[in-house]
Amino acid sequence: MTCSKIFSGDLPELTNEIIQYFRKDSSTLYSCILVNRLWCRLAIPILWEDPFSIPTQHYHCIKTYLCFLNEDDKAKFNEYGINDNLFVSNTLFNYPSFIKYLDASTIYNSIQNWIITLVDKCNHKLRNKLGNLVYRSLLELFIENEGYLYFLNVVLSTSYLHKYFDDNLDLILQNPNLTYNIRGLIFGNRFNSFRCVFQNTIPFLKFLYSNCNLISTFCFEFPEKLLTNNSLIENYLSQIIISQHNLKEISFGYFINLYNPFLSLKNSNCSNTLNTIIFNNIDFN
Repeated sequence: MTCSKIFSGDLPELTNEIIQYFRKDSSTLYSCILVNRLWCRLAIPILWEDPFSIPTQHYHCIKTYLCFLNEDDKAKFNEYGINDNLFVSNTLFNYPSFIKYLDASTIYNSIQNWIITLVDKCNHKLRNKLGNLVYRSLLELFIENEGYLYFLNVVLSTSYLHKYFDDNLDLILQNPNLTYNIRGLIFGNRFNSFRCVFQNTIPFLKFLYSNCNLISTFCFEFPEKLLTNNSLIENYLSQIIISQHNLKEISFGYFINLYNPFLSLKNSNCSNTLNTIIFNNIDFN
């Protein structure tokens, strides 16, 4: 009797708890959306929390997202040979509002894979210009549709990732609601350019300690030579730590001077919540 009520939708709270168990099982969630309207309504938001990580969907979701653009924004794609016929015309859900996880590298790769299927004959410079347009359009859609993140991963490992981040950082800085609720943050630079570190990192770190104080897991990694004599990064990192109220795990990677960050751990709001400190490629000598 109970099973029949669950499948018929008579016990929505219990049904929701059951579907939550499938959060990491995308294939089962896809099956759930075929059961009935209730199961579909409960499963779709979970599937679209982190669509770029789903192997079978990672770049197909871009076409669905872009259908939410207004006509003027869609017209920007015409110069690249992308017309309105490529965008999904009818959608049942407000998919951009469901976003919860953003990984800059994964999104970049998804965008590049999507572009290759459409305009594989365009030159490299034009392809990167189009990629930047898609990247910015996605961020704008997440913001306009009131999406908010639980997890943000920004590891800048190539010059192209740096350019995407640099060109679109203004959207993040001007719209704090997108990142206000983040619980997990990975931020790092693996590209060999101090200029990129200084230009991109400082404004972002200032923004984080001013607007994000709910982080429970924080990973920060930069190559040693990029942090030499750069006390600004260390000071802002300390400010981020001090501003947190529920920090449980922190990870330092490729870090040169841990004195100030460690001192801030002792005096921070998270002194009663922190239970894990991880060191990755740290030279304690």
